[in-house]
Amino acid sequence: MKHIFTLLLLLTLCVSANYADDQVDADVYVCTGPKSQCYHRTDKCRGLNDCTSEVKQISKSEAETLGRRKCNICYKD
Repeated sequence: MKHIFTLLLLLTLCVSANYADDQVDADVYVCTGPKSQCYHRTDKCRGLNDCTSEVKQISKSEAETLGRRKCNICYKD
């Protein structure tokens, strides 16, 4: 019984963590450079290291409207 409870707790935490990542109004970070293609979970993501322009915090829905996709580094599933 203890193991089942632990598994259910872990499953709940995993599902809620993924839900938080997929929220439309969550803030993300983008490089404003002309070749930028991704949005990032944090402004510390190494995917932003080569950004020579400004890094801005915007909503996820706005980033998707700009044609950005999830960063493969900070949004590993």
